Amino acid sequence: MDISIVIVNYNTKALTQNCIQSIFKYVRHVEFEVIVVDNNSSDGSQELLKKAFPQITLIENHKNLGFGKANNQAMLIAQGEFLLLLNSDTCLTEEGIDDIYEFAKNTPDAVIIGGKIYFGDNSLQYSCRRFDNLFSEILMHSICIIKNIDPFSYRNKMMDFDHKSTREVDWVSGAYMLIRKNVLQDNYIFDPKIFMYHEDKDFCRKIKQQGGNVYYFPGSPIYHYHGQSGKDNRSRGNVACFLGSVIYVENHYNKYVAIFYKICVVFFWVCIYLVLTILSSFSKNDKILSKKILFSDMLDSFKKSVR
Repeated sequence: MDISIVIVNYNTKALTQNCIQSIFKYVRHVEFEVIVVDNNSSDGSQELLKKAFPQITLIENHKNLGFGKANNQAMLIAQGEFLLLLNSDTCLTEEGIDDIYEFAKNTPDAVIIGGKIYFGDNSLQYSCRRFDNLFSEILMHSICIIKNIDPFSYRNKMMDFDHKSTREVDWVSGAYMLIRKNVLQDNYIFDPKIFMYHEDKDFCRKIKQQGGNVYYFPGSPIYHYHGQSGKDNRSRGNVACFLGSVIYVENHYNKYVAIFYKICVVFFWVCIYLVLTILSSFSKNDKILSKKILFSDMLDSFKKSVR
């Protein structure tokens, strides 16, 4: 078996179906298997997948284990020399995965390879990144949420790179990640403590610390209809992303830095919420009210997560 293609599904029935269809349509010269891990979807995903794709392996969880743990489950049964992680809201293109597989076979020092990703409107998704520093992590998860902006994007998203050539990078997106299975030192891919978000960055950093290399490869591009699983609850998504970043900071700094980091971000959330509460008492501006509700929901979600 050349490649085990792993997809984690959570209430994205139609998107997962499209993703699998694109695999069977465009993967031509690679021996592969498809493993779908369903995180207790309530949209009829399991029934559809069993009926439409009897040839795949379906793991049915009885609760939502998160993105990382679900991928880890698939790794334990995967037969392929390589693991190809695909988000459920992605689709292959006519180029298939032949080129990225050939690059992986011919580049023995490449442990992780991230491919080129386009959004649904054909614009480029910056899928290879530089590592953040602690300061930018704090600002990104606190103040920058107000306007949903990314002031560090030019550096962190490697916008100075044309994304048309192959190069070694710090980390790549888990939405489209090819992994050389036999060099993994643990029985899992992602840190099981991370529910979702930051698990790809954490994994790449660990691999580099172990002496492995991470590459960006522009061949075999895919489409990514970004953020579909968490699009209906922004506050919960923000909190999950923040909690993932806390574990990332603890893994790569230490627990005391992680505590400081957590206190700083939550302190900013409280301050922003108080300012928005004061402003909303003088103004009925819809944007101010919606931001106030967002930060109120985030604080509630965070309280529930630490109980």
